[in-house]
Parts: sequence; structure tokens; C-alpha cells
Amino acid sequence: MLPVVGHSLIIFVINQLYGKIAKWCTDCENHRDVHSWHNSLVVKRVLFECTDCFLPLFYIAFYQFDVEALRNELIGLFYTDEIRRVMMETVIPTIINAVKSTMSKPSLKYSQFRKDIVKDEYEQFDDYLEMVVQFGYITLFASAFPLASVVSLLFLFIELKSDLFKLLWTCRRPYARRGKDIGVWLNVMKAMVYAAILTNCFILGFSSEQLMQWLPQLFTRNAVDGDQTMALGSGRYVVLVVFVTEHILLLVALFLEWLISTIPKKVYVGIAKQEYWSNKTEHAD
Repeated sequence: MLPVVGHSLIIFVINQLYGKIAKWCTDCENHRDVHSWHNSLVVKRVLFECTDCFLPLFYIAFYQFDVEALRNELIGLFYTDEIRRVMMETVIPTIINAVKSTMSKPSLKYSQFRKDIVKDEYEQFDDYLEMVVQFGYITLFASAFPLASVVSLLFLFIELKSDLFKLLWTCRRPYARRGKDIGVWLNVMKAMVYAAILTNCFILGFSSEQLMQWLPQLFTRNAVDGDQTMALGSGRYVVLVVFVTEHILLLVALFLEWLISTIPKKVYVGIAKQEYWSNKTEHAD
């Protein structure tokens, strides 16, 4: 458990450092508007932090081929990351704000204003990033730890209450801004879903014994250590099964993305009616 805690703390420290570097690099790019600046920053942070968080897991899965160690690492990361987030986002800021409020000794008239002004500004970016990383833990290694989605429900409930407490007591009230979607984060999660198809197929065929349960004739078990090995001459068939499965799943994912519209049918019909009556009014005038 101690190496997992150390891994989680190292990830946190390195990500904090790189966050400042990524912001400085994005400022140097001289973007035309805030939207493009934000998208560029998201891509940099996500690429680095996903590499930082997932690279040791890829090493365990595809170099050591140790699914049991991968499962234990995932379980440890789930627990340590959740504890770290609650401590850093809720407990420690609450203590700091209480100390600041005690030291400032505001008057009764301006007490609420001064309490709010010393609070930190709400950072939406970090909350999105945490959810994307947790989504990666669940999807990229689902075949190694199938219960990750069930465990994440409990942690998401804790995260929901933690964020609610943070918005009410430890951060300033954020400004309300309209948005039609979650922006570039949707493309990040789509890319992660397609990457998850590859990683889970490779874990299924090469890192674990799951494919051996379905096609035992393609594998033999080592008499010394009990590990599975591909039978002589069957390696090409194992590779064929893995890549055919991966291509089928990719085609299914692409088909579902094409089939499910991002605009609900009622909204689409309403927009069409509005455009029709607008055009009819213009022609009548």
C-alpha cells in the first residue's frame, strides 16, 4: 500500500508543477480568444497528466503482464486519490479559511463580504480533469478491474458532497456562464473511449488468462509456475482474434456515435419550425 500512496503523491506534485508550466506555455502561444486558449491548455494538461497517471499502469499491464498487480494498483489509486481530493479540496481549505477569518477580525457590517473575499476562486478545470482521469481508470483497464465502475459510484457520491461543500464554504461563488456542452472535454473522453477498446482487447488477449477461458485450445499452461503461454503455432490465431475483436468494437462505437444525434429530436424539430416561420415572414414582407 505504501508504494501506491507514494505513487499518488508523486502524481499530485508533478501535476501541480506541470500545470504552471502548461499555463505559461499557453500564454506564450498568443491565442486570439479565451476559448482557443482554454482548449490548448486542456490538451496540454490532459496529455501530460494522463501520461503521468496511466504510464505506470501500462507498464504493469503490457510489460510485466501482471493483471493481479494492476488490479491492486488501481484499487489503491482509487482510495488514495479520493482521500487526497477530499483533504486538498475540502478539509485543508476549510481550516485555512477559518484561520484567515479569525486573524482578520472583520466588523459585523462587512463580515460576510470579508469572509468571501479571502476564499479561493473556484477552479472548474481541476474538477473536470479529476473526472477525466477517473474515467480513464474505469475504462482503460476495465477488463483487469471490472468492479471499478461500481466502486466509482461510491467515490463519485463522496466527490459530489465534497464539491458541494467546497462551493458553499471554501470557494467564492462562481459566475454563471452559459454553455451548450462541455467543450473540448467531450473530445477528450471520446478519444479515451476509443483508446479503451485497444487497451482492454490487449489485456484480454495478452496480459490476462481471460482469452484462455474462451479458447483453451490456443494456450498451454506452464508446468513450472502455472502461467499461461500460447501453444506452439497458435500465436497468429491469438493475434487474429484480438485484432478482429478490436476492429468490431471500433466499428460498433463509430456506428453508435453516428446513430445517436447530439441534438434531441424535439429540439431539432423546434429549430426547423422556427427557421420555417422566419423564412416565411421574410418572404411575406
